[in-house]
Amino acid sequence: MKKKSVLVAPLNWGLGHATRCIPVINELLNQQADVIIASDGAALKLLRQIFPDLKSVEIQGYNVKYQKGGSFAWAMLRQFPSLMESIRKEHTQLINYTDRHPVDAIISDNRFGLWHPTIPAVIMSHQLYTHLPGIWKILAPFLHFINHAKLRKFKEVWVPDTDTFQNLSGELSHRKKTKLNTHFIGWLSQFDNFVQSTESTGKYDLAVVLSGPEPQRTVLESLLLPQLNLPGKKVILVRGLPSEYQKLNYAGIKIVNYMTTKELYQVMSHSETIVCRSGYTSLMDLAFLQKKAILIPTPGQIEQEYLAELCEDRGYCPTAAQGQFDLPELLQKLPRYSGFPIPLNSHILQQRISTLLYKAAR
Repeated sequence: MKKKSVLVAPLNWGLGHATRCIPVINELLNQQADVIIASDGAALKLLRQIFPDLKSVEIQGYNVKYQKGGSFAWAMLRQFPSLMESIRKEHTQLINYTDRHPVDAIISDNRFGLWHPTIPAVIMSHQLYTHLPGIWKILAPFLHFINHAKLRKFKEVWVPDTDTFQNLSGELSHRKKTKLNTHFIGWLSQFDNFVQSTESTGKYDLAVVLSGPEPQRTVLESLLLPQLNLPGKKVILVRGLPSEYQKLNYAGIKIVNYMTTKELYQVMSHSETIVCRSGYTSLMDLAFLQKKAILIPTPGQIEQEYLAELCEDRGYCPTAAQGQFDLPELLQKLPRYSGFPIPLNSHILQQRISTLLYKAAR
């Protein structure tokens, strides 16, 4: 029987979309599919490193610009026309590519232009609904309309979350019933393929894992460094930078620019507490590893601020705004929190991929 070819295309917006595609790609390979990776920038580079034997193609990115201060919502609103144009261009690029290189199915992670009129295409997203604070709520109906209009172009919407109260996305995915063809596929962690080691060598009391776009990554690093020299504590800082960047030295702290997925797994799984951003993919990794955590949302990123608040309100872990971060105080508060819910041992992703491959090219 001829193998089915599947194009897997994560958005290059930080590395979260790329890393949560890792278990999807692994499951496709387990089910004997031919996988083509499609992305751009750091996301494409990462997946090429992890899957060097797979075909890959570069597609246009969204080129979102970040800023040190000000409203993230306002920045996104100003860039809205260019985002719509990027979506239109990536759709044209997909049509041109599939005309020359036929594929049987498409899995897009938040790339709204990668639907196809004849090829089964699904989109992964945990953002079915728009959460906006304060005065920005006035835009919610408009953004909801645009979001669902884009999502409806896909045959299915795969939500990387559980359809239970113990979910991680809150009202972003669970506000009310939707007419979208939605399937909850469970949490997706980049560490899903690793077997936990029982060795305790390299154990850390605290692992700080930086991620996300500049300039906020550097801002957070400069704020955290003076607080990481904790007497009697073994601390590691993973900077989230390419390995060729100049190394940083700081007394009492092990500092690493870059780690492979396997190296990061070893550090995080052997650490008592993780300090990181509150991006959705990071939350799925923390839940998978069952680690205590302290969250620092990226300033102005509404989704991260909402998810951090959700985790605090549900008693999973403490959080603090970047400008008010007091590590010793947060470490004292940590025992009051229950930790993340235990992931369900589910085969939903396996079943959805099996169904997609069955429907492909029929």
